[in-house]
Amino acid sequence: MDFSDKQQIEKDLTELPYKIKLIQDSMVILKQEYSTAKAIYENKVAEIIMTMKVSDPSMTQTDLKAQSTIGSHTERLNMIMCESKYRKSQNEYTYLKDLFEVAKERSYTYRSEVKQGY
Repeated sequence: MDFSDKQQIEKDLTELPYKIKLIQDSMVILKQEYSTAKAIYENKVAEIIMTMKVSDPSMTQTDLKAQSTIGSHTERLNMIMCESKYRKSQNEYTYLKDLFEVAKERSYTYRSEVKQGY
């Protein structure tokens, strides 16, 4: 390893924990947004089904489900977008944690090489 590798290792060891903390904080918010969007969607579906059931008690379960799907598509799309953002942040968090582990291993290797005189 040369000096630029050492600088990169030091940079990774100092910057990655900060980035990981930022992602953790944003994950909390994104999870709340996803949970809220999911609850709104489920409530909209239930509301549509109850309204349709009261207005026409002879509707089949399939018809009720179809009508609720049509009536709640906006809420469903919002829920899917929130879930996607949350999953993306989870993947980014995992990626950064892995990078940090690699940086720690490289740092350990570099220190042992320095001790051995390479």
